[in-house]
Amino acid sequence: MELIKVYQGNLVDARDLWSFLGSKQRFADWIKKRINECDLIEGKGYFTFHKIMKRPKTNEFHLTLSAAKEVAMMERNTKR
Repeated sequence: MELIKVYQGNLVDARDLWSFLGSKQRFADWIKKRINECDLIEGKGYFTFHKIMKRPKTNEFHLTLSAAKEVAMMERNTKR
């Protein structure tokens, strides 16, 4: 059973994780805080890309599975 979709065998969409964990924070604030708290390094623990939506381009984040687990543990809720 897959709770969150895994891409390319090792990546999780950070926005999907944020939604699954039920964070009350705005996504942009939440991901920046978690990246800093977990000392994640771009290109190793997470990857960014730009997604053009109805609003101006948005930074999207994919986390490695190990980084996603660490971020989920930092949320300190029952869904981790």
